[in-house]
Amino acid sequence: YQYASFAYPSLRAEYIDVDDRMAPRRGAGGTLMVRGGKGGSDGQATFAQLHATAQWFHGFASDSRLIVRGEAGHTFTDELLDLPPSLRFYAGGDRSIRGYGWREVGPRIRDSAGNTYAVGASNVVTASIEYERYFRSPWGAAFFVDSGSAFDGTKPDMHTGVGVGLRWRSPVGPVRIDIARGLKSPDSPFTLHLNIGTDL
Repeated sequence: YQYASFAYPSLRAEYIDVDDRMAPRRGAGGTLMVRGGKGGSDGQATFAQLHATAQWFHGFASDSRLIVRGEAGHTFTDELLDLPPSLRFYAGGDRSIRGYGWREVGPRIRDSAGNTYAVGASNVVTASIEYERYFRSPWGAAFFVDSGSAFDGTKPDMHTGVGVGLRWRSPVGPVRIDIARGLKSPDSPFTLHLNIGTDL
């Protein structure tokens, strides 16, 4: 274990212009975060970071819509491993790349017992396109394709997952149950994802 302290300012901007916050059918939303500072075990590690997310919604009829999502982030630093895990980028799992486990996509290390752990990366890029249709309100289904990577350097190792999902407009908000499979390896298992809450 390594202990360190960082001090940094963070600025976050958010934009939302949709017709319905609970279940958008038209409009877009996004966030932009900028932060940077200095710290580390010796107090000499510095970093600056940009992270942006965006979502776009388009309704075709009263019972169907298209959802497009994107994410991009970059960390300016020469001491990535001196940064705590919360300041590194990861990919995989819900709201990232379905078909892969949480933080499965990106640099990993293996310990002496053979267990692997996500290290985190200096860059992240993900994208998703999803078609959603309600057949008998409040129940519906979806088909989606997610792709992206968390990576160091300039060449992302892209991972793509495809899947289908069940949708339920519950009294407390949308409930999404997805079954997906990663396409990176022919032996990839199916993954189950549960998400409760609004799209934005």
